[in-house]
Amino acid sequence: MSTPQLPKNFGRAFDLSSLTKPKPAPGASQTNFLSATVENFMTDFVQASKELPVFLVAYTDRAPTTVELRDLIAKLASEDKGSWKFGAIDVETQ
Repeated sequence: MSTPQLPKNFGRAFDLSSLTKPKPAPGASQTNFLSATVENFMTDFVQASKELPVFLVAYTDRAPTTVELRDLIAKLASEDKGSWKFGAIDVETQ
């Protein structure tokens, strides 16, 4: 059995700095939600959890299904008119 011939540039380094985060799909819904950050976590979520249920979702734009989940839960939270609090944590920035 012979060793397969590899391409000439195989094993060389590639500059990935030009890659960016994917852009949202055209017409994608921009559902409102409260972003959970280090700065507001205690005041907006932990303190609020003493009064009503709090639901947090971690998401990233690199995984479109997590963005879809975030938007779906944000829609449900807005339909429930404040009976529970929803926050989303962007794992790329937090």
